[in-house]
Amino acid sequence: MIKLKPLLEKIQEFNPSNINAEFNKLADICEGLGNHEFLSREFGVEAGFGLYLVYTEEWTKGKIGLNLSYEPEIKAYFTQLTDKFGMDHIVYTSYKSSRGGFFGREYLMIPISPFKTIWSPDVRDIYSDISQAIKKNEPVQPMIDSYVDDWPTQPTGEVLVDCDQYYLLNFKRFADLYGWMTSSRIQANKQFHAPRPGKKADLLAVTTYSELAPFLNWYAEESKFDAPVSDRPR
Repeated sequence: MIKLKPLLEKIQEFNPSNINAEFNKLADICEGLGNHEFLSREFGVEAGFGLYLVYTEEWTKGKIGLNLSYEPEIKAYFTQLTDKFGMDHIVYTSYKSSRGGFFGREYLMIPISPFKTIWSPDVRDIYSDISQAIKKNEPVQPMIDSYVDDWPTQPTGEVLVDCDQYYLLNFKRFADLYGWMTSSRIQANKQFHAPRPGKKADLLAVTTYSELAPFLNWYAEESKFDAPVSDRPR
């Protein structure tokens, strides 16, 4: 278990002995998320096989809470927002954003129920935007009022997710593993044990959680009959 002190989040990394079973669990969660398009989260740790389970703390104990304790006016607005939507945990994610990589490698963020998402079409970054509005003596309340309790409907660099657990998946890394699995079987003239949901290019083209689910399930099941994960390309 890795613990990132600035975020107060505990990070569980999976090893070759348990990663396939975790892909099965992840597939079920993705199926339950339906046709929602992917949320992303930037993550500074890059090791292992690109799948992590993250346990979060209440937002008042984490990075935002620590920062805002020194700026009472900003903290008051942020607390008003979290109280309005009853949010206990704050995970910063993005949706179809072009800023990927600013805070680390971009991962798919897969929230575990129960969870809640809030966002505003008018807010780029709540901390920076409130800070700038206060400095310019501009009203802040319209910014807080613009937030909605829903999945985002347009590209945005910030979606706030309330959940106490979530997965991070290195999508490109998983696509490489999936591609290796399919090509190694074809080159060895081996039969697939179940119908393949598509080629690697098809996997890379998916944009929703439910579309990803069959690829995760297929890979986990086929892995039972192939080389150990530790022998695969990294």
